[in-house]
Order: sequence, then C-alpha cells, then structure tokens
Amino acid sequence: MKNISNCDKISKHLNANEFLQTKTTPFTVFAPKHFLNQIDFEAIVNNNIRWDRSQWRVPPGTLALSLVLNPFFRADKRYPLCSVEEIVEYIDSKLVFGKEYPHSYFNDDCLGRLLDRVHEAGCTGLFSMIILQVFAKFKIPFGSVFQVDTTSHVYYGESKICEEENYEGLKVTYGYSKDKHPEKKQVMSGMITNQLGIPLYTEILDGNTSDSTWIKSAIHYLQGLLGDESGDYTFIADSKLVNKKNLEVIYNDDSPIKFISSCPSSFSSKIAEKTKKEAYLLDNWEDIGICCENEKSKRATRYKAQSFVKPVHGNMLRLIVIKGNDPENKVKKTLKKREKKLKQI
Repeated sequence: MKNISNCDKISKHLNANEFLQTKTTPFTVFAPKHFLNQIDFEAIVNNNIRWDRSQWRVPPGTLALSLVLNPFFRADKRYPLCSVEEIVEYIDSKLVFGKEYPHSYFNDDCLGRLLDRVHEAGCTGLFSMIILQVFAKFKIPFGSVFQVDTTSHVYYGESKICEEENYEGLKVTYGYSKDKHPEKKQVMSGMITNQLGIPLYTEILDGNTSDSTWIKSAIHYLQGLLGDESGDYTFIADSKLVNKKNLEVIYNDDSPIKFISSCPSSFSSKIAEKTKKEAYLLDNWEDIGICCENEKSKRATRYKAQSFVKPVHGNMLRLIVIKGNDPENKVKKTLKKREKKLKQI
C-alpha cells in the first residue's frame, strides 16, 4: 500500500508539472558560434549600428547572433525567426550568449528594433564587413573567378505600405518568379560569389528588378572592389549580362574585367546565330574532351569547340561555339533503328 501511495504522489506532482525543467542546448549550436566568435561577429554589429547601451537590455550583436543561430537550435524542427524568444526559454543562455538573459528580452519588439537599425546602417555594407572579415580571418583565397546571379523569394504577409504614395523603401510586388509562383508578390536578391561559392556581396532588391539591371550594379561593385586589377579577374553570369549598356560599363573601365556568358539569340543583329552557321560551314572543330564526373561512362558527352573574335559595339569579343556529340549519337541511333525496321520489311 505504501508503494502505491508513493506512486500516486509522484503522479500528482507530474500532472501538476511540479518538477524542474531541464534546459538543453544542442551541440550543433556551438560549431557556428565558434566561427562567429572567430570573426568578432557581435562586435562588428555593435560597432556599426546606432544603439544606446543604457536603453538596450541585450546588445544588438547578441540579438543578431540569436537570429543567425536560430536554424541550429533544433535538428528535428524548423523554427521561424519570430520564435527566438520561445527557443531562448529552453536553452542555457549563459552558455550560448555569455550571460544569463530572460527569454522575454528576445521578443518580437526587440528583434524588430534590431532589424530596423540594421536597415538604417545598410544591410549590404554590414554584410560586406562581415564577409571580408571571414576571408581575412580564415585566410580564404579570394580567387580570380566570380559568379553573379539573382533569385526571387515569395513574400508572405502584409505589404500595403509598398503601395502608399512617396514610399521609398523595398518594394514587395509582382515580378518574374524563379520560384514559379507568378501569382504571389515577391522580393529579389542578388549575389556575387567567388569560385568556391562563398558570397562576396549580396543585396535585397525590389520584387520586379530585372536581372540585367542588377548585373549592371554588380559590375560597378566588382570594378570598385578590384580597382586597377579588374582585368586580372573573370566573372560569370547568365545571358542577361550581354547587352549594349552592360558592355559599355565593362569597357569604359581602364582595366575591363573579363566575363563568360551565353549570347542571347537577338543580340547584336543575331550574331550568335551567324557565328554558329560559320562554325558548321568551316567544320574546324577542336576537341575539348568529356565534361562529366564519370568520364568512363558510356553516356558521357564529348564536346568540341570553335573560337572566333568579332567586333561587337566597338569592342572585340571572343565568341565560342560549342557542340556535343550527344545529339549526333541520338540521330545515329535513330537512323540505325529505322534501318533495321526497313530491312525486316
């Protein structure tokens, strides 16, 4: 009877939640935190946005750290950024942030104030400071090849402010959706990475920003970053790069940066189509090998190329025509199958 009585007491305590809640902090948080500490992430944020130490209960750098670490707090569940307060309640905040903070200090208002001040300071500039510190601290090769591209992000929530008169902020609106959701409003982002895929520069853009418009801005940024040595570097972008205005920006520089892109079919009096015809008429192809992870695979495609130098809008550009044997092999196989059928008849 005594044992049964003790069990009843334990059950009552459990039902009433009268027991200590254990705070757990997943190990996955400490790897990114270690690297963020290495680059003085919190100090960069604290030193570059406007804030009053007597008014902020948690420094902006610590609030920013909580947002960056948010994806690492749970391996089995994704938390939205608005749930940071909920997460902090169940972790050891002193272990993560170096000081014991009440979870209420990480509420929506505090995080929203931080984001307002980051916007005020300039998101792009702040990101560049952080990423340049990454390259310097970990001695990452800067590289000589850069990749430029944009993407779209579906926007969820209210955006009526964007429709007000004299509004000058980020425009959440309809545009070309790379997410294949043209019926939804969006914002865009543009990014420059090095050949290792590490971001050098990023910018949040209006939802209807065209690729060709932002690529022009990216060229200006690279020219400013690389200076007189721009000609020693190459950047890669899609066919939106290739237009008269962008070429003028490139070649008006004293040391024009090299670029690789796909030539649009309508560009410069259809120069791409004319060059392809010339290549097939000359039939002077140079074998450039197999482009495949498994080069011994029977399905690996072998490529050939021809190179031409032609004047385009006052500048000499190198045009390369590339063909693979894959289409040719398909045609040959089709012809063989038809030949067998005819023989059978």
